Amino acid sequence: MQVIHALCPREQVFSLAQQFEEQFDGQDAFAVAASGLVYNQPVGFVALTAREHFDDEFLTELHTHPDVTGYSLFPLIDDEVFGPFGCELVNS
Repeated sequence: MQVIHALCPREQVFSLAQQFEEQFDGQDAFAVAASGLVYNQPVGFVALTAREHFDDEFLTELHTHPDVTGYSLFPLIDDEVFGPFGCELVNS
């Protein structure tokens, strides 16, 4: 499983989550896991999950999306949620 934690301006968080939900509609391999506001910061977040991985085309789309100010991409192993894992930070 892969997870993306995307940051965006606070006022865009819910519309961005809706955009991804519509894009993933009918695709069991991808989902919007959560969305909300970051405490003490003027930003929001949208957490996306992929059953296997996000392809390069989607990552390019995310990297150039006008509402995404940065994102983290990392693997998540279901049975090791609190174990060590690699993390790639990407800022646009």
